[in-house]
Amino acid sequence: MAFHSLSLLQRKMFLRGGSALIRSSGAYKAPSTSHGALRSRTTLAAKTGPPIPSGVLKKWYEIFAKSNAMYMTWIVAGVLATELIYGKATDFVWASVNRGRTFDTVDWTKFKTEEEEEEEGDYLISICDSSDNK
Repeated sequence: MAFHSLSLLQRKMFLRGGSALIRSSGAYKAPSTSHGALRSRTTLAAKTGPPIPSGVLKKWYEIFAKSNAMYMTWIVAGVLATELIYGKATDFVWASVNRGRTFDTVDWTKFKTEEEEEEEGDYLISICDSSDNK
């Protein structure tokens, strides 16, 4: 018999810990699990081990984790390296998506206008003349 076919009182008792009464009455049958399946899962997990070889972890511990100063250096260096890589990657993506829309990538020769060039001498003479008149 399935859980949904139980009466409301039986469901409440089951959910509150009265499952022994329901099981003893035969109204609820728990799904059976084979011990072989459980055993194979636990032995498989024990055989896999850590993803990093223990020799590498021991060497890392000897170099970086034995002293607090070296561990903090490891953390700071990791944060800086991660920031550098992440910053370069996001800048590359931003530049590729916005090519031709940013100040650096616009072709400014399209907007060039012909301007009259003033000679420096005329400008300096006009400044000197204006200061002499005062």
